[in-house]
Amino acid sequence: MKFIRIALFIIFYFANTLNAQNIQDITINIADDDAQWPPYTYYHNNNPDKLTGFAIDVIHLILDKNNINFKIELLPWQSALLSVKEANPFHMLLNVPYYKEREKDYFITQEFYSMNYAFFYSKTKFPNGLKHQSLLKIKETYKICGLMGYSYEDIGLTPEEIDSDSIHSYDKLIKILHHDNKRCDVFAEGYEIFAGFKVVGEDYFENENLKYFIIPDIPKQPFHMMISKNFKYGKELQKLINEGLTQLKISGKINELMEKYNLVY
Repeated sequence: MKFIRIALFIIFYFANTLNAQNIQDITINIADDDAQWPPYTYYHNNNPDKLTGFAIDVIHLILDKNNINFKIELLPWQSALLSVKEANPFHMLLNVPYYKEREKDYFITQEFYSMNYAFFYSKTKFPNGLKHQSLLKIKETYKICGLMGYSYEDIGLTPEEIDSDSIHSYDKLIKILHHDNKRCDVFAEGYEIFAGFKVVGEDYFENENLKYFIIPDIPKQPFHMMISKNFKYGKELQKLINEGLTQLKISGKINELMEKYNLVY
């Protein structure tokens, strides 16, 4: 009888210990794009063991303050999306544009920065610039290409309107833009991203034949963090991050970080 009482006590103790586990007791696994997303997420001095950037600083400020352990890993974007959706092994994503359909699978935080989108074109093909600059006219007039696995729906471009087959890098995208007249006239990307690649030693704007213009009829696009709805602490983490972002905005710390990464202009 005594043995049974002891056994029941042990079972009850461990059951309550497991139930008492909270978000501070685990490590949050965060994923982002292995193409890098400077100046928001990138390898400092191309060191794969040292991530830095605006988004990295923001999440550090929030999670460190709450004594939450986390680690960040960059991997192919589609793999990152799927892994976080399933909460296996990653729980959340940095640097994500909002789409209504994503609310089904992810808890989405409030906006913490926004970007200007630009169309890029080759001066060798269009020495006098593009005849049209509005999104509608671009879609009607020019062949549009983009990176495979990326979505451009936040700026009004559907997958059917984008040729991204086997284009896995910005270098290849730019090469096709300059040299493949049958396939690509323009591509769309965040201006801040292309400017930001300078910090990782890739100054795309040094190429005098790569021209761009900010898309005039597209507002700045907001970016968020996304947390899996399959993650046990997903809703709690969303609330914690939203509260942290609000505090950073009120305190002016967000603006300080934007100045640090040359995002104020």
